[in-house]
Amino acid sequence: MDTGEGDDALAAYVGRLAESKLIASPGLRASYSQIGYNLAGRTIENVIHLTYERAIASLVLEPLGLAHSLFVRDDTMARRFAVGHNPDDDGTLDVAHPWRHFRADNPGVGLASAVADQIRWARFHPGKIASQATVESCRPGFADRFRTPNRVAPQYTGRRFGNRSVSA
Repeated sequence: MDTGEGDDALAAYVGRLAESKLIASPGLRASYSQIGYNLAGRTIENVIHLTYERAIASLVLEPLGLAHSLFVRDDTMARRFAVGHNPDDDGTLDVAHPWRHFRADNPGVGLASAVADQIRWARFHPGKIASQATVESCRPGFADRFRTPNRVAPQYTGRRFGNRSVSA
């Protein structure tokens, strides 16, 4: 849902969640959830006291030197960038539309990143493949905190999710 492009977009989105429809009853199926990402983003805003975009920039992007990863569409479009494509029924590729939805969706789909930044991110994450220089360029303790699990996901045994059976 469109809640505008202002700094209150995510707060306004969360305030309107009662208008959202479920795709299935709770516990019936698992699915990607943009709402879940948006709620997580709003939680970050409440804890850090910055907009989601500013929080991610100051806590993740800037410490890792990811200067070409952007949330603002106008900033992205002022640089060289590529867009996604989808095949038509005959296999012809067309530019994917829409490219970006609403600011409130930034936690799940709002970040545009240059290939160089994606490679730098891959070198840092998800393990010990980062160069020592990359790790040292971060704030003290940043890399260790980032790589240390702080939550344990629940175990699902013998339940069906979508078309897959999941077991512990």
